[in-house]
Amino acid sequence: MLPFVPSFIPNLMQAAPFVIAFSILCAKPLRKHAGWFYAFWTVAVVSVTWFDPVISLMGESAPALALMAETQVNALSANAPILHAIVQLITSSFTGVCFYFIVMFIGAFERTPMVKRLLSVRSQLSVIGGIVIMGHLVRIVDFPFLFANPMWAQIWGSPAVDYMFIAAVIIGPLLTLTFLVPWITSFKAVRTRMSPAAWKKTQLLAYPFMALMVAQGFFLALGHAVYGFPYDGTQFMMSFMSDPTGWLGTFAQQVATAWMYLALGIGYLVLRLRKCSRDKARRESVVASVEQAGAF
Repeated sequence: MLPFVPSFIPNLMQAAPFVIAFSILCAKPLRKHAGWFYAFWTVAVVSVTWFDPVISLMGESAPALALMAETQVNALSANAPILHAIVQLITSSFTGVCFYFIVMFIGAFERTPMVKRLLSVRSQLSVIGGIVIMGHLVRIVDFPFLFANPMWAQIWGSPAVDYMFIAAVIIGPLLTLTFLVPWITSFKAVRTRMSPAAWKKTQLLAYPFMALMVAQGFFLALGHAVYGFPYDGTQFMMSFMSDPTGWLGTFAQQVATAWMYLALGIGYLVLRLRKCSRDKARRESVVASVEQAGAF
């Protein structure tokens, strides 16, 4: 993802410092001027994704402008590494995922001043994360069809293609549904037109969304990690021998990414259950105090 970061470090970890710093430092201006931030992220994401669906649909007959834009964006890492890093930090799918992890985790933390600061822009962070994820969806809209094609079993090998099938074909559509509804209703213009009860019901989809996001990230990482397994084919040997350090770095990154998603999922579940238990204990304590006061 970032050219100056060792390849074995998970992309999610590379994007996290930027997203956390932005969420904390820009909370106040984001709350007051959310529209400007939405516009900035929309322009940035569209600028690096608009040509993908055009080329996917039209192939070699795509307009020259789309093909040129694809070439220029793909060449950023070599021609302008600093600009490439900035573009990645703003538009990478891992950045969008980080935004959503923050949105979900702050709801499971105790209400410290920092958590309250982030909670005040929870909807805005969700909208920005959604803009980035929408750009990613445009890029990979054909993935479910690809991995449902038996031909890809020969290219990826087993079990890699099986993990990718689970992530793209089984989890993907459900994840998209549980993402779109809460995301759309996070916009203030939509939220104000809904009743509080209806809006709250739509936001409950955030919980299956969290579970599906973790599951998809886990299976995608596994699929990429075991690509070419059992590593005894000609294609794998050519890839490995051409850049053994790069292959090992990528393999380590994907294994670490799989474990990271698993740890985040378990960590969120533990924190959420602990918070529910503490909230219940507080409510029972308040009720007991009221009843005791009424007895006198």
